[in-house]
Amino acid sequence: VIVALGNIRKPGSNRASLFSENRVAVSGVAREVARLAPKSVVIVATEPVDAMTTLFLKESKLPRNRVMGLGGALDS
Repeated sequence: VIVALGNIRKPGSNRASLFSENRVAVSGVAREVARLAPKSVVIVATEPVDAMTTLFLKESKLPRNRVMGLGGALDS
């Protein structure tokens, strides 16, 4: 499963505001992936990737070896 959803970084925004904007959507998707595809491997590509991957892992309760993040420019 590839999770690539949410708002993109806007001029003047920061990691905290982007996390706040995207956390509700990622949390909901995490719970649905866990319910519908509990044996899946997940790649999170939603910015800020490190925080969203941690949130996905917490919300889905999937094993940590099956949830990974794919970072972009914001986290580099």
